[in-house]
Amino acid sequence: MRKALFAVFSQFGEILDVVMRKRLKLRGQAFIAFRHQESATNSLRTMYGFPLFGMRMCIQYAKTDADAVTKMKGTFVPRPVTEKPRENPVPKKKVTATHKTPHLASAPGNPIASHVDASTSLMSSHHILFVTNLPDSSSSTMLSMLFSQFPGWREVRVVPGRPDIAFVEFDNDQHAAIAKNALDGFPVLPSHRMHVVFSSK
Repeated sequence: MRKALFAVFSQFGEILDVVMRKRLKLRGQAFIAFRHQESATNSLRTMYGFPLFGMRMCIQYAKTDADAVTKMKGTFVPRPVTEKPRENPVPKKKVTATHKTPHLASAPGNPIASHVDASTSLMSSHHILFVTNLPDSSSSTMLSMLFSQFPGWREVRVVPGRPDIAFVEFDNDQHAAIAKNALDGFPVLPSHRMHVVFSSK
């Protein structure tokens, strides 16, 4: 997920950090800190509502500067530690991930805090594939021709301004895995072998 966000948003400017929320009630949120405010603004305007991992992103400015930004400004203050370790920790249980509405946000000043649904399955597979290392000449039509030959194919989604990456959706994890295994490393051009991974990673 972190790599996917970095790949999608780096087109708008230098990214200082991408922070994923791990707490259960904040699952589905991430913060993307840009070096420059205009980068955050452009990404918000361009990517708001863009479907990522099967959900449409909701983007807004964050309420505070990200740590990466305050460190750059020289105003960083360590956050107080409020949580104490439990004496008798509760045994961990398997949790079935649920998808919330993804959010993206941008902090005032320089960062965009990106809140995207980071809920992921405990399984490593996913019905959406993340495709990278595509040539500049690639298009949704070309990718559709490649992936539509596999069972369960639904659609190809390209990222505005980033012809080198795309998302390909199948109707289930198993069909996505078949396409992934067949096309990962496929030479789209002699100089470009595309990389295909499950989007949940």
